[in-house]
Amino acid sequence: MTRLLHIEASPMKTLSHSIDVAKQFLDAYRAAHPNHEIDTIDLWSQNIDLPEFDADMIGAKFAVLRTQTATPEQRAQWQRAVALSQRFNAADHYLFSVPMWNFGVPYRLKHFIDVVTLPGQNWNWSPATGYQALLSGKKAALIYASAGAYAAHTEGASESPDDFQKPYLRRWLRFLGIEDVTEISAAPTLTAPDLLAATKADAKARAAALGAAFWDARLPAGLTANQSVSNMVTLLRLTPCLPAAASPSPSTSSPCLPAQRGRCRLRSLRAAWERTRR
Repeated sequence: MTRLLHIEASPMKTLSHSIDVAKQFLDAYRAAHPNHEIDTIDLWSQNIDLPEFDADMIGAKFAVLRTQTATPEQRAQWQRAVALSQRFNAADHYLFSVPMWNFGVPYRLKHFIDVVTLPGQNWNWSPATGYQALLSGKKAALIYASAGAYAAHTEGASESPDDFQKPYLRRWLRFLGIEDVTEISAAPTLTAPDLLAATKADAKARAAALGAAFWDARLPAGLTANQSVSNMVTLLRLTPCLPAAASPSPSTSSPCLPAQRGRCRLRSLRAAWERTRR
């Protein structure tokens, strides 16, 4: 069974902008792929075994991987990291919802990355070949939120040199072999209420379109499986806005107020998506 893994990096839950936008992706993904499994790792949950990567864990790592003298306790300690890494590696594709903290990522996400990025599990190294990625062929959707106006690289805007959130995650995923990465940024969130509503509505519309098309050859007209986010954003901008009760015919399209554009584009894209599945 195809498996999507959602890594939830915000502790704010119902108050989280990144989780709120990610829910639109997940709702559209479930509707399009009811037989797929969705696994969620809440990095702040008490139910996740996220071991400390401290001196004991590093000692266990070297004892298990480099010697034949690891103790049973060290093997058990290392197996905790391996088990979480294998859960991550087992996914076919990934969704990350990530707020920006101090220009980077939340410390729990960095902790998770340090635990699951393991030699022999998702990368290898040898003197002859150097580093080898083991998760090639998978894809990831990254949904960001930030108080400042930090756009995603694939949204057609230049990235700020102060942004260590997005380049870090892209580089880490590329190290593992995951190079098909699509990004959506809900930003800025520290703004006037009407502008925040418009920003989030647009991000939600893009997330829903991406979720519906994330794993299906039958895409809405104008979308392809390997289309970049910049092309997808262009499509969203060109998609006519439909009133809530209107038919999906372009002749019935009508202008939307700025704060409504994300929601009515979402209706238009969902209508186009449904037509491809009939």
